[in-house]
Amino acid sequence: NELVLRYKESALGRPILRKCTKADGTTEEPMPKSAFLANYEKTLKNAGSFCGTSIYAIRRQLGKKVDGKAPQPARVLHF
Repeated sequence: NELVLRYKESALGRPILRKCTKADGTTEEPMPKSAFLANYEKTLKNAGSFCGTSIYAIRRQLGKKVDGKAPQPARVLHF
């Protein structure tokens, strides 16, 4: 049961994280590293993580979830 992902040929050479502005929307230019890091820090703070974590640690945890090796959080039942 595998899902084969197909990409448009035009998308293969484009950067994944692209520069965007309110005026112009998304462009074909890569997102500047400073903009990525600012968004990353804001996202962590909004999620309640003030100590931060590395991008590598997030990537590793996501990989474990995809592979089915990550421990699942305990489910709490509310009655």
